[in-house]
Amino acid sequence: METESHRLVKKAIKGNKGAFEKLVQEHYERIYRTAYLYVHNEEDALDVVQEATYQAFTSIHS
Repeated sequence: METESHRLVKKAIKGNKGAFEKLVQEHYERIYRTAYLYVHNEEDALDVVQEATYQAFTSIHS
């Protein structure tokens, strides 16, 4: 059985920006908390999340 996240990933890989945005929104809290555990600073964690999101977006096709 395919989950909603799997469907969104497939759509995002095909270039659907809305699907990518929804994935980020769904996982944002976990991504932020993980970044914060590494950098121990709110501003730096936000920068890490932004950079990770950008890298994921630019390389989703691979």
